[in-house]
Amino acid sequence: MRMNKLAFATIIGVASLSFPLSALALDARDFADKLSIALSAGAGMNIEFKNASVDGNTITLSDWSSPDTAYSKGVAMANTPIVFFDVKETNNGGYSAKRAEFKDIDFTDDDLNFKVNDITVHNILVPVDAEKDLLSYMTLYDEISTGKISVSYEGEEVFKIASTRATNDSNDDRSIFSSIFEINDIFGDLSKIEDEEVRAGLTAFDMTAIEGNMFGDATWTLADGRMKVDELYIDFKNIGRLNMTMDFSGYTLEVLESMMEINKQLAGIDPASPEYEAKNMEMMMYLAAQLSFNEFAISFDDYGVTNKTLDFVAAQQGTTRDKMVPGLAMMAPMFLTQFEVPELQKQVSTAISTYLNDPKNIEIKASPQNPTPIMAFVALVNNPPALLALLNVSVLANQ
Repeated sequence: MRMNKLAFATIIGVASLSFPLSALALDARDFADKLSIALSAGAGMNIEFKNASVDGNTITLSDWSSPDTAYSKGVAMANTPIVFFDVKETNNGGYSAKRAEFKDIDFTDDDLNFKVNDITVHNILVPVDAEKDLLSYMTLYDEISTGKISVSYEGEEVFKIASTRATNDSNDDRSIFSSIFEINDIFGDLSKIEDEEVRAGLTAFDMTAIEGNMFGDATWTLADGRMKVDELYIDFKNIGRLNMTMDFSGYTLEVLESMMEINKQLAGIDPASPEYEAKNMEMMMYLAAQLSFNEFAISFDDYGVTNKTLDFVAAQQGTTRDKMVPGLAMMAPMFLTQFEVPELQKQVSTAISTYLNDPKNIEIKASPQNPTPIMAFVALVNNPPALLALLNVSVLANQ
């Protein structure tokens, strides 16, 4: 009799342990719905996953759809299954996943084929209700990366990228966000271009392909809405490196919420329609009314393309680079004469002459003495001297 009681007690104990385990099984549909809400709230993209299945702690989402006109093409291209690994329900009802992997994209439209391999997202955190916590979209993932991206035309590869990567990060109280992106080993085959004039120009530049990289690094501080791009460059072999830095303030959480709302409206409008253009202009004007300008700079480091360009233009005009450069150096300052800014005119003259005679680098920077509302610049658009003075523009070469 004692053995029967012991066996019964054991069965009851096992059952009591098994019940909560089954109750805690992942809900794939709930996961899909909350992810859709996060994408809609953060990126303004209405994405629905028709199929959601679970196998242990792995969730697979597939068969995407979107009613949004603006994103319909992109959704069709990216419509491959996504597998989320090591999925867990968080204490507040959201979800976390160690990583997600997309099935490789292979999309063909007429003679054009687009492929993306090895799409992976790391450290995903799906909020319980992104509409009530817009910042959760900023921490939706830590990193997204791809392997090779290629574009083929009529069966021949004309463009490829070796890999891409983008990261998101924030401090503990989510008051400062940072992000970087990188696009590695860009290659564009120019030998397939059939236009004779273009081919002649490429031959003069000894250019059969473009090869390079892109990189960007930015931070966003919530307290003052400061958006600072420390580096945003495109670096192409045998051409040069174009780099931009930007510093704005006023991009607060409230502004972000308004922008997201306008983005949602834009998503349902045909991009080719006048309504879309009007709504897009409305968004730009709203943003201009909220932001203040701190600094902007654009610079170019020459890898040899400037002298090749000068030689090409000079040959077309029946002269030489050395004879043509002095005249070019005078043209830009003469153009500025009408704006009545003699100090800037002198700077531009010196910088262009210095650069054209020995191309190394040139930079144009606008740095007002104090943060200035963008609308203040708009108000001075018909007063160039005052506008340029407020912008505090400088032009330097070979620094």
